[in-house]
Parts: sequence; C-alpha cells; structure tokens
Amino acid sequence: MSYCAGCATSSLPQSEPTGYISTHGAYYSPSPNIDAKDEHSERAILLLTDDPFENSRILADNLAIRLDCDVWVPDYFQGPPLNVYPHHRLRRAAGANMGAYEWIRTKLRRIPLLIKNRPAVIDARLSKFIKALQDEKDYLKIGAVGYCSGGSTAIRLASTGWIQSVVVCHPRNFKLPEVQAIRIPCAWICAEDDKFFSRPLRRKTEATIRCRRNIEHEFMEYKGTSHGFACSPDLTVTEMKEAYEAAFEQTVRWFSKTLPV
Repeated sequence: MSYCAGCATSSLPQSEPTGYISTHGAYYSPSPNIDAKDEHSERAILLLTDDPFENSRILADNLAIRLDCDVWVPDYFQGPPLNVYPHHRLRRAAGANMGAYEWIRTKLRRIPLLIKNRPAVIDARLSKFIKALQDEKDYLKIGAVGYCSGGSTAIRLASTGWIQSVVVCHPRNFKLPEVQAIRIPCAWICAEDDKFFSRPLRRKTEATIRCRRNIEHEFMEYKGTSHGFACSPDLTVTEMKEAYEAAFEQTVRWFSKTLPV
C-alpha cells in the first residue's frame, strides 16, 4: 500500500455529516427511509478510502440518499489515516501531480503507517468488520466502492465472496493476479493522468477483466483529471467538478444495476 498526499485535500462544499459512529467505530449513514435506529435497508455499501473522516462521510451520506440504502465507512486504519496532510495543495487537474522530491519526502514520513496498514492487516480488519456487520444487520447484498488505496482494497475484497458488486476508483498498488481473482461485477473510475493507475496498467487490467467473460464490467475515463479526483476534487475547476459529479453518478448507476433487492 502507498500513499498520495494529494488525496488529503479537497474543496468539497462545507457541510456536516448526518450519520453517526456505530459498529466497530465505523461511520454509519443509514438509508433515509429507515425510521427506527435498529432497522436497516436490505442492501449496504462499504465506502473505502485513505481518509475515513469528513469528505468520506459526506460522500457516504450522499450515496445513502441516492441509493436509498445504508452506507458504512469502516475505520480500518484503527488510528491515524494515511492522509493527514491538509497543507498540500489541490492536485486534481491532468498533469498536476506532485513532484518527485515532494513524493519521496511524504512517503518516507508515512513508512510507519504504511507498515501498520499493510494489505494483509487491512484485509483482516475488514473481514472482522464485515462479519460483525452481518451478524448485526444480515444484509441481503453488500457492495463496496474504494478510492485510492481503498480502490486496491476493494479489488481484493471482490474475490472474497463478502461483497456482491464493486466500484474501483483510481486504485493504486495492486497486482494483476488480484484482478484476475475478481468474481463479481466491477466498475472502474479512471483519471486521465494517474501515475498509480497508468494507461499501460489500465490496458492490462481491462484485458485481464475481458478474459473473464462472465464478469460484468465497465471502465470510464474522465478527461482533465488526475489521481484522487473522485473523492477529493477541486470543485473550483469546472472540468473537475463535472468529472467528480459524473463519477458519483456512475457509482450510483452501477450499484442500482448490480445490487438489486
């Protein structure tokens, strides 16, 4: 797992999350049509990201409204998130990635967190969380949407049988055998300029998925964007704002189509 400092920044409109902290410290945004606190929808979405705090919670609230289902943001870091650098400038336009020196400096400072949150550890925490969630709620279907390192986590989840549909947004540091192991419908939200999910890697990923003829899938590239745009966009840039909104709509459409209840 690696870390992108740019994912820590956003110009999302300021608003207050409407959900609350629930099972295993996860943020819970219930379906808007659920009245009693102990009731739940028949399906649920897991939102996986580098930062399980404000931006992610607002995204979760919006997904809960649009999909009319429960949305959970698991605290799978169990401590500081990977992106704790609010001082970094927004970098969401194509060609606007950080320089090599800044990247190396940031990565070196994050080594202890990266070790603590290596994939095997993250997966074990999520397995424990999903089991507890199903013991409590017993959802008929669960989907997952993952952004950045959460995207690579979502790829791994897609082979476990724990979820039934997945949306992968500008992932990083995954292996093609993990893609080959996917066995559920998968949608991919891609930035035009992404050092983590480059065009050559994307072509290999698409070819790997196409070979699995029984796997429903789609890949969408959003012009004028770079890594992280679907979760932490600079909404002052018109092209970025439109891409962010279109990616959100792609996510809503995908789950509406592949997670019927």
